[in-house]
Amino acid sequence: MHLDSMLSVPDGEPIYYIGPSISAGIKPAVIYFALSAETSLFQDPFNQPAIELAQQDIRVFSWDLPFHTKGADPHTAMSHWAEEFAHNPHFISHFISLCQKRLDFLLNENLIDRNCLAVAGLSRGGFMATHLAAHYPTIKWVLGFAPLTAPEFLQEFPHSIEADYSAIHLTQLADQLTQTHVRFYIGNHDTRVKTEACFTFIKTLTEKSFAKGVRSPQVELIIYPSIGHKGHGTSPEIFKNGASWLKDQLINRAPL
Repeated sequence: MHLDSMLSVPDGEPIYYIGPSISAGIKPAVIYFALSAETSLFQDPFNQPAIELAQQDIRVFSWDLPFHTKGADPHTAMSHWAEEFAHNPHFISHFISLCQKRLDFLLNENLIDRNCLAVAGLSRGGFMATHLAAHYPTIKWVLGFAPLTAPEFLQEFPHSIEADYSAIHLTQLADQLTQTHVRFYIGNHDTRVKTEACFTFIKTLTEKSFAKGVRSPQVELIIYPSIGHKGHGTSPEIFKNGASWLKDQLINRAPL
């Protein structure tokens, strides 16, 4: 990582990026979340889709997900999410508000082409990327790899009658995403985030889109043979395929 891959922003936490130099001016852009910002952009295999996009003259930005700061153990982060949600049900919306401010900053600095802006994410990063797209209409494309869609399926989230995570399900965002192009990839037996939960979100979004008069909803789910721990892995081929799709959207089909 180089110092020229960081941007100083008013809230004090840097924005990291790879791709075309900032001096090159406005460029198509993707906000990408996996774990911490540095891991998302600079650590294999998490950064594979980011590298693919950056090589296509697309600027890829990232910042830390909640409880994924430098030096923090990503294996305990979801337990912290569950604990935080129990005490502060709005913690996800607070993070999304921070993201909105950062996007406003990047747009005001003429570092992002507002007609060519997408979000992407891996697992928990796909969850946050989708929440961000639902609350920032300038984002027209969402790419998710093995995305978390319903937190109660995670072993870290308490499973009790009192625990209600429905307010943060991605299905709750469907009305806000009917004009957004969405492509998700997931293994056919992902027992970490649950293949069926991902399908439920895609089906819900598709039905909402039809109900609003969208005759051909641009909503896709690609299911592939599961790999890795709990079937939650993503192969280099899948990362490359998703990045290629997003590159085509940003470079060849934009603006909408």
